[in-house]
Formats: sequence, structure tokens, C-alpha cells
Amino acid sequence: MNLLLLLTCLNLDIVILADFSGSVNKHEQFVCEGLSELTKIQGEDVRQALVYFSDDANLIYGFKDRREFKCYTPQGSTNLLSALKKATELFTQDYRECGKIVVLISDGVPDDKYECLELASGLKSLGNKYYSVLI
Repeated sequence: MNLLLLLTCLNLDIVILADFSGSVNKHEQFVCEGLSELTKIQGEDVRQALVYFSDDANLIYGFKDRREFKCYTPQGSTNLLSALKKATELFTQDYRECGKIVVLISDGVPDDKYECLELASGLKSLGNKYYSVLI
């Protein structure tokens, strides 16, 4: 199923994972421009959550919150595992029957590559779709 088709579904939950680790330095504007475009995805039954990650994952806004964000100065490591865990929490704590998408904006290899692959594989087996934007 392609992204545009999913975006036309009546029910859709999108979790955006945005990398603000130190390696993104001098590319953070690209991340923020991408986030700005992604927040424009609207629909009566389209919900969106945003998670920033570096040393840890931080929920910027949840499915029921106002979509507001600001750019941060990149610093720290690439703890994608923490961000994937946060996405799992979002999908399970506020569960509803709908299409689920994880959009990852990152520039590099995560700190815990194999654990990330394992967790992502588990989420994917539950029907979640993944899209990556590499910077």
C-alpha cells in the first residue's frame, strides 16, 4: 500500500520520529522543513504525534494535542530505540482500529541497531507501515 493511498483512509494514526542528535548538526533546518510539511497532513480522522530523539525520546505532541513544534539544536547520540518504544506506547495506549504509519527522519545509524530492527520488525508485523526520510 502506498503512502498516498494510506493518507486517503478515513482513519489514520501517524507517528513522526525526528532525529535531533549531534550528527544532524547543520541539517536541522531540513528536519524542521520536513516536519512543517508533515504537519499539514489533515483529515477529520487523521491523528498525528511527534517524537524528537537524541540521547532520549521526547514526546512533542500526542494524537490529541495541538500540532506545535520548534527546531532544537542537535546534540547527543542517536537513540532511535527509545523513539521506537515511544511510538509503540502511543499506538497501544491510545489504540484505535485504523491505518498506522511511522515516519522516521534521520541521518544515520542508531545507537542500538539490532534492537531497533527487532522492535521495528515487531511493530511492522502488527500492520504498521514505515517510511524513512534520510538527510
